[in-house]
Amino acid sequence: MKTLQEKIRAFPSRPGVYWMKDAKGGVLYVGKAKNLRDRLRSYFRKEEKSRHQVDFLMRRTAAVDYRVCNTEPEALLLENNLIKKYQPRYNIHLKDDKSYASLKLNIRHPFPGLFVTRNIVKDGSVYFGPYVAAGPLRQTLDLLTKHFQLRTCSDHEFANRSRPCLEYAIGRCGAPCVGKISQEAYARQIAQARLFLEGREKELIHLLKERMRKASGQEAYEEAARLRNLIFAIKETTESQKAAVFAKKIEDPLEDKLLSNLQERLQLALKPAVIECVDISNFQGKEAVGALVCFAQGRPWKNRYRRFKIRMEERPNDYAMMRHVLARRFQRALNAPTPEEKQKWELPDLLLVDGGKGQLAIAQRILADLGLHSLAAAAIAKANKGEASDKIYIPNRKNPVGLRPGSKELLYLMRSRDEAHRFALAYHRQLRGKKALSKF
Repeated sequence: MKTLQEKIRAFPSRPGVYWMKDAKGGVLYVGKAKNLRDRLRSYFRKEEKSRHQVDFLMRRTAAVDYRVCNTEPEALLLENNLIKKYQPRYNIHLKDDKSYASLKLNIRHPFPGLFVTRNIVKDGSVYFGPYVAAGPLRQTLDLLTKHFQLRTCSDHEFANRSRPCLEYAIGRCGAPCVGKISQEAYARQIAQARLFLEGREKELIHLLKERMRKASGQEAYEEAARLRNLIFAIKETTESQKAAVFAKKIEDPLEDKLLSNLQERLQLALKPAVIECVDISNFQGKEAVGALVCFAQGRPWKNRYRRFKIRMEERPNDYAMMRHVLARRFQRALNAPTPEEKQKWELPDLLLVDGGKGQLAIAQRILADLGLHSLAAAAIAKANKGEASDKIYIPNRKNPVGLRPGSKELLYLMRSRDEAHRFALAYHRQLRGKKALSKF
């Protein structure tokens, strides 16, 4: 019987996704590779197995399966989908030591600094994380520096400054290095920041509301407004980060059933936990815009809404405009230069376009051209006169999917389409209004 190493030697040297399984067939880890054979053989090298996480994983791996992909973007999409599907525990545990970042607060210093780090050591500091995605990490860091004015400079830089840096000038640091804030006042800022980092945002918001009411009663309206803005920023950051955690199972059984039903009726490989819907708005081809809205686990995810101005040399038509918007949206995802940009343009589980079979064909062609063959697409068309309800089209099917009129599944897709229409129309009217004003 061939050993696991011997089997891996026969794997292709092509891009793809692999998943490791235990003796019972459970998926332990999902990964992607530019070269499947080389990547999997690397797990057996001495230097790689010296990492205790890798050795721990390999001792539990009984088999490895793989799927070849045509392109790296396709492998990235498939890896993402399989992780959502199987939720393998070692996708986090294996990478914690070198892939995921944490926030470090060096509380042993009189004026603690806040830093991003990938190495957790026993140095007396407090660590928060790890953050699996870069987006929530940067969001949190931005909130804490902007509103609590915590320093992010190194201890060496702190000790050798003679005047405030640019961070102080733009209001993102209290400049404790040159005595612009007392140790007592800075300690209060640290205490509030820790409440947020420890997930005690309700306690923090209650504290800030009390301070806001006190400031308002003393007619310190500028301070009250600052505290109000801080409360809003905390709520917004907390909500957006909650929406971003898709690795966890949906807790609401009704939502779970709705998504499962959609998966079955639309013949999807995965539950459509994240749906993006695209709509076009224009007036006789003028001030044409595209809008993209996102729904996550049944709710609008407004941080992922996007708007596009459509500028085309030829007179645009609906198909050309849809092609233009979809190409821009997915090229942004594939060409993202940084992890933050990649997170910002993360791919959905289902792309829903407003229109019929023609718009669906456009979407399929764009996805195929960009190597995103695995990304699911569907179209929603408004009911014609005499028809009972809107129609849903999916690839490789002539007739619309028979979703019952008034069903939660159909209403959810209609709600996504209507929100995209509202968002596109609002942007179109905004541009028309600006153009009209510019004539005076």
